[in-house]
Amino acid sequence: MNGADENTVSPLIRDSAAREQAAHDAHEAFFNAETHDALWDELVEYAKTLGADLLSYHHHAPDFSPDDQNVSINVYGFPEGWVARYERESLHKIDPITQIFSYRVRPVRWSQIEKLVPLTPEQTQYLEDLHQWLRGDGLGFPTFGPSGRYGYVGIGRKNQSLEDWDPLTTNRLHWVLECFHLRWCELVLLNLPQDFQLDERELNVLKSMAIGMSDEIICGVVGAQVESVQRTIRAILKKMGVSDRPSAILRGIGAGLLDADTSVLRRV
Repeated sequence: MNGADENTVSPLIRDSAAREQAAHDAHEAFFNAETHDALWDELVEYAKTLGADLLSYHHHAPDFSPDDQNVSINVYGFPEGWVARYERESLHKIDPITQIFSYRVRPVRWSQIEKLVPLTPEQTQYLEDLHQWLRGDGLGFPTFGPSGRYGYVGIGRKNQSLEDWDPLTTNRLHWVLECFHLRWCELVLLNLPQDFQLDERELNVLKSMAIGMSDEIICGVVGAQVESVQRTIRAILKKMGVSDRPSAILRGIGAGLLDADTSVLRRV
């Protein structure tokens, strides 16, 4: 579980136009970040412009991926004692605030969770314990990425509630958080260990996919019918532990099999 430096302070932005610009600046900063630490720092700075002093992010890997046993958790502003307990007792396994966002698509205030889902006694106790540490409130946002990689972002305040944002501001924030999550996923896929082996034909097909060739054009490259090429692509995805072509391309770049500068993903 990673934290962030709480000593720097970004100015609270209230003007609508300035908030829009801050969102676009954050988006650009996210996709220029080359490491997860740098990416997290950019999100923290953006959250501060909204008056937030609490931030958390949970990244869930899909089943059967090389990192499927890991839930990556980053926090900012939460009391050290609570963070230590959360990590020590693996409280993410019962945390109802984060769990609801494995299937919910709209943001929810933390204080509303008890009204939305039935809680187990263990979860009720969890929320009571959390309220002893934090008197404020916040919003939880679901984020969704490639190959079933989903996440949760919580943004709030320690001792008071966040302001009631208008729908435009809330939707803009959700867009920013989704951009953050997608870049996080991209960095994960680029750095996963190479635990797969492609044969010559599969590698040729992957390289053709990476530069944007259609299945029909790939047929001419490898000398096969469309159905055969598509079977090869399914085999590539299975070997790489992904479920879509962009994720396969990212894993290929991370494994040194593809040139990032010529990839269709780089040109988008």
